[in-house]
Amino acid sequence: MYEPGTIGTESEQERAERADRVVAWLGARDEIERVLEEALGEVPRERDETIARMAEVLQATAHGLGAEAAAVWAGIPHRVLQDWLATDPAFAAAVESAAALGAAQLAEPGAVPTPAMIRVAVRALSGGATWPAAVAVSGFTQRPFRHLSNVSPTLAALVDAARRARPRLSKRFVPSTYRPRRPGQKRTGERSFRLLQRNSTTNPSGEVAVYGDGAPTDEV
Repeated sequence: MYEPGTIGTESEQERAERADRVVAWLGARDEIERVLEEALGEVPRERDETIARMAEVLQATAHGLGAEAAAVWAGIPHRVLQDWLATDPAFAAAVESAAALGAAQLAEPGAVPTPAMIRVAVRALSGGATWPAAVAVSGFTQRPFRHLSNVSPTLAALVDAARRARPRLSKRFVPSTYRPRRPGQKRTGERSFRLLQRNSTTNPSGEVAVYGDGAPTDEV
């Protein structure tokens, strides 16, 4: 992997520190959004949150990533993305256009490793996904990814940093339509959501979006 200005110049400690900063940046979106909302003196609005996540899905799709990888990139469960695509024609059309853009720019999406694929793998790992699940959702297969991590000290450092960042409790993006209603509460047609803290061991679905299902089972 070509890394201008860094190959042969970084110590192992410097490389690890840089990887930690990258992983922290990838996971800092929620905090950044909260600070920007505070700057306006407003409480978080669900509409703004939804639009921000949809925009990230479009960005990931334009990089040639599939729906599952785009969900990881945006920090939402895959089923939420599927729901948006099914119920929001404008968003579905935008995703289709972004996919066409990616296909036009990439000779064969997924054939050559890209930084976007690395980003998804690192984000999935840091969010709690197992090693096989993080590799699969990013579009790699295990052998090429393992080989790449063996020849690229920077990728190896990113994988280690992602594992160090794995939370004991992971954030889960849960729309109100998927949450049980309180006694006496009527169901409404409003599609809203909020971020909840849930233990990763309670996720029976096996989704790898950001949350995963426990510690990695094998090493790079």
